[in-house]
Amino acid sequence: YGVNCSNTCNCRGRDSNGGCDNVKGCICVPQWTGESCTVDVDECQANPGLCPEDQVCVNTAGGYRCECPSGYQDTYNNGSCYTCDDYHWGPNCANECACNPKGSTGCNAITGCVCSVGWAGDRCDQDVDECSYETSACPAFSTCVNNPGSYRCLCNTGFQLNADGVCVACSFYEFGVDCAQTCACNETNTAQCQATNGTCVCLDGWTGVTCSDNVNECQAADSGNCPSNSRCVDSPGSFRCVCDIGFFKSGSLCEPCDATHFGQDCASTCSCVEANTQDCNDTTGVCTCNTGWSGTNCSVDVDECSAATEYCPGPNDTCANFDGYAECPCDSGFYRSLPSDNCQDVNECLDTDLNTCSHPRTCSNTEGSFTCICKDGYLEVGGVCTVNFVQYTVKLTLGYEVSAFSSRIFDNSTAEFRTLALQVQASLFSYGVSLIGQALLSVTVYGFRQGSVITDALIAINREFSDDPPVNATTFIYGLNNVGSLTIDQSQIAISGVTVGSAQSNLDSAAARCDVFNELTTCQSNFECSEVNGIVACREKDDDSNYELIIGLGVGIPLFIVLAIVVAVLVYMYVKRQAKKDIEIQESISSRSQGRDEPFRSVFATQMATKGSWGAPSRMQMYSPDAYSEAGTSESSGEGKLLKSRQTRGGRLDFQDSAWYDNFGASTDRGGRSARDGTSGTGLGAITPRSPRGAPTEGGEPGSNFSWEYMFKLLEPHKDFEIQRPNLSSSPHPTYTPRNKRPDSMA
Repeated sequence: YGVNCSNTCNCRGRDSNGGCDNVKGCICVPQWTGESCTVDVDECQANPGLCPEDQVCVNTAGGYRCECPSGYQDTYNNGSCYTCDDYHWGPNCANECACNPKGSTGCNAITGCVCSVGWAGDRCDQDVDECSYETSACPAFSTCVNNPGSYRCLCNTGFQLNADGVCVACSFYEFGVDCAQTCACNETNTAQCQATNGTCVCLDGWTGVTCSDNVNECQAADSGNCPSNSRCVDSPGSFRCVCDIGFFKSGSLCEPCDATHFGQDCASTCSCVEANTQDCNDTTGVCTCNTGWSGTNCSVDVDECSAATEYCPGPNDTCANFDGYAECPCDSGFYRSLPSDNCQDVNECLDTDLNTCSHPRTCSNTEGSFTCICKDGYLEVGGVCTVNFVQYTVKLTLGYEVSAFSSRIFDNSTAEFRTLALQVQASLFSYGVSLIGQALLSVTVYGFRQGSVITDALIAINREFSDDPPVNATTFIYGLNNVGSLTIDQSQIAISGVTVGSAQSNLDSAAARCDVFNELTTCQSNFECSEVNGIVACREKDDDSNYELIIGLGVGIPLFIVLAIVVAVLVYMYVKRQAKKDIEIQESISSRSQGRDEPFRSVFATQMATKGSWGAPSRMQMYSPDAYSEAGTSESSGEGKLLKSRQTRGGRLDFQDSAWYDNFGASTDRGGRSARDGTSGTGLGAITPRSPRGAPTEGGEPGSNFSWEYMFKLLEPHKDFEIQRPNLSSSPHPTYTPRNKRPDSMA
């Protein structure tokens, strides 16, 4: 059965009903289950109501049965259960009751014989010994006695049973079994009558069979009943202890009188002054005075300082009398450790409250006093402590793990900072002394910062032991930069970086001694740092050191002058050549526009190319002044405007006689004829470009020279300069349009 029929049915024939299902396998009957129908089904558990209410279900293999419970039976075989009779018990009432009538109360249908108290066994015929139980049923102070099927309790001798069933002790004058007898003791003098036998136990001070005889404790062999300093006094049945004179009773003891009392039981008061008295006699009351006092009542002071013998023998103390005593106080500046010691000098320098020294002075102890002297690194000059050391700043990067410390080391007010600072200072100072000896005055660590652990320190060089402090500081710092590590508090700590000087320059591992030295100091002019045999110093520069500079300046300056002259000559030649070209271009243009635009060009004698000379003549002719309406000839109106020129008598224009007319190299005859071409002048004079400036004009007079300064004065710069707008046309004038050329080709 199953997938691909791969499973084999192993069904039990009698337990399977339908054989083997091709999907699920074995088909079991209802009483069996499991893969092979081999597991019994508990019908009693699966179906609690299979049997009647008065019967119990009992599972069997492949089925079940219903039967009566223990103590019941199907008496009439009718399927009903009935209780066993008085003589039978157990399942189906199969057991017969055979109980001991004396020890049982009946027969239980389920359990059999029911035993009475004190009996046991299946038939209740065995006596129970209650007295053998660990926990007896009898009360205290009694004895258990076993009986058949029972027991009883008897009170011990000296006890009797009360109404509550409890054994209690006999009363004071009774004893024996059940307290039936009476004691014969003297009740007043007896502490106890023995409850078992009636023996009298006497109180202290009495004796005899009935405790009627007095005991004399003061005559007894053991006479130590009274304490010391007392006597024994007997009395009937007792005694008392009376303290001696000078003592008083304190509990069981006799104590001496205090300092202010005496006599019997210390009842009298002493007359001594208590503060001055060593003792008041406990018997007589006589006063024994303290040292320093005298008199009957110890009220007279003794002056020890006036005695013949010297009271204070020490060399540095003085006697001082007081009421009842004298002292030997030490002189100022001295002290004694013990009263019996001589006075010793006080070292005021160990206590800042005892000396007045302050920075830069330090305390120096003297016999009985002190002085304030200058600290190490200072010199006293004229009563003033002058600093005698040089400090240098250095920062070290120590190879500590920051996580190993509390963050409090970065606060210089904490104990953690001070502890680490002292360790680092000690290591740096020890290393520095090994390099420069007494020249190192101190090393002070004043801060730690993060970045590994960056240590800020001050190195002080002592001038008294140093000829050149920067040299000593260089030796120390150079050593720190190259030592690699230091022993700090028994641990080897790496130094990974050194920063030195006020500029806080970082030293690399290849830094030379002079690199360090130059950070600490500056050599004077013509001196430089030099290292000789590991010692640095400022030494004078060698003369050869300036040789290259001198050679450079001696050769370079002349070469520069020659080069400047050559450049100037080339520039001059270029300018001159350019000017020559400009003149040739101007002459060429002038010859082509002699009859048309000479008047306009001759207005300004500035050697500047006018509009007629810019570019090709055929293109620029359109911009000539005479091509624009009446603007060809104009003059200044004196108001900043150009006016038309007027012809004067003799054929000359009035413009020719003004400063605007340039006779630069030009001449005409008085009739206005040009000196060059002999034509009659109808406008402004013609220009002869090649004529020199100021060439003579008509009549041999020199021509006028134009200047910009004169022009600005003429135009009156405080007024607007206006030029009449020319008449413009979008098309070139036909006169200036070449043949076979369209106007748009001239654009």
